[in-house]
Amino acid sequence: MAKILVVDDEPFMRMTLVDMIEEAGHEVCAVESANEARAYLRQHPDTDLTLTDYNMRGETGASLIRTSREEFRNVQFMILTGSADEPELHGLGVPILHKPIGYVALTDAIATKLASVAHIACGD
Repeated sequence: MAKILVVDDEPFMRMTLVDMIEEAGHEVCAVESANEARAYLRQHPDTDLTLTDYNMRGETGASLIRTSREEFRNVQFMILTGSADEPELHGLGVPILHKPIGYVALTDAIATKLASVAHIACGD
């Protein structure tokens, strides 16, 4: 079981993601902005993964990732977008998931990301 933070400014999408991730057996918290995400991560440094929406009011998910990597070195990131192609996403070095996303696609992407981190941590 991993600790996962969901960041999305759309309440329905946020709750849908939380439901799917909880059903997969993970512990989930959800916030609606990049600022709330950083505050949460400061209080919960044991968070394994942050799944953030790209297009949010105020600050994009890509900006959240770029500005948070240094401070939250142990947290992995994934981004979710409804856009076909956003230049800002290129070069982030994180998995990019596309809306609409189903349970299997979401949980497989999370499992793959978490497994790749565990693989690196074990030195394999």
